[in-house]
Amino acid sequence: MRAEVLPRWTGVALARGVVAVAASQGAPEGEQLVAAALRDLGIAGMGAGLLVGARGPRFVPRAP
Repeated sequence: MRAEVLPRWTGVALARGVVAVAASQGAPEGEQLVAAALRDLGIAGMGAGLLVGARGPRFVPRAP
C-alpha cells in the first residue's frame, strides 16, 4: 500500500479475504465461496493493476 504501485483497494480486499477464508473454515460452502471470491477479487485486481498501470508512470526523466 505504501509504494502506491497497485490500487489501494486490492490490498484491502486481499487482506479481508484472507481473514474471511480463515474465519469461514467449517462454515457452509456458500460462506466459504463468498470469502474465497473476496480474496480472489483482490488478487485479480492486483494483476489488472499491473497490466494496466494503476498510477501511471512514476518517474519521468527530464531532458538534458
